[in-house]
Amino acid sequence: MILETMNSATGDPIFLKNGIRLASANNPLREAEAWVCRNITAFEKYDVTIVLGLGCGYHTYWASLKFPLNKIIVLEPDIEVIKWVKAEGPVQSKKVKILNIKSQGAIVDSQELRSRLCELYSVVRHPASFQVEREALANLETLLLGRTTESLKLLMKLNPEMSAHAAKLEKSLGSLEGPLSIKDVARVMAVDQLKLGKFGQMTRILRELVR
Repeated sequence: MILETMNSATGDPIFLKNGIRLASANNPLREAEAWVCRNITAFEKYDVTIVLGLGCGYHTYWASLKFPLNKIIVLEPDIEVIKWVKAEGPVQSKKVKILNIKSQGAIVDSQELRSRLCELYSVVRHPASFQVEREALANLETLLLGRTTESLKLLMKLNPEMSAHAAKLEKSLGSLEGPLSIKDVARVMAVDQLKLGKFGQMTRILRELVR
């Protein structure tokens, strides 16, 4: 896939992919600031934020300036986009880790991601990236947010606060079909409330995974 490079009105380089701009043609840094403001909770309440889509890199650049202590992991399916950002885009902080991840299996196989999935984390979308890589990024989002029974069970087993109870919930979770909602999970948790320890803590974690 050839990316078409152009300059924004402010002189900052951006690119088009499939005819779609991956950052503002007027002011990509102002757009990045607005993106961070819209997703402020994802950065304020969590030390780890997983960003779906690298785009031109301005949004992750700005997020790392605003939250220099946060670990920001960017999942980007297109290696050409990663190469472009490294060559033409804003210089990313050392706290920003960019991974070329195309599938749910690649998430499971990534040691970097597995270690982070053991922690509490937030997941945020880069809207322009979703326009050009919707299927790939939506599949990654489904796993990361525990929106299916299999992905939720996987995340529970990875998370030390929930792993001890994952087997107890497996039968109940297995009875659920289709994309999970927080109501589905809350019902399962309520059934098992008397059997499980740390119920409030587990519910809090699950509410973040299943939205």
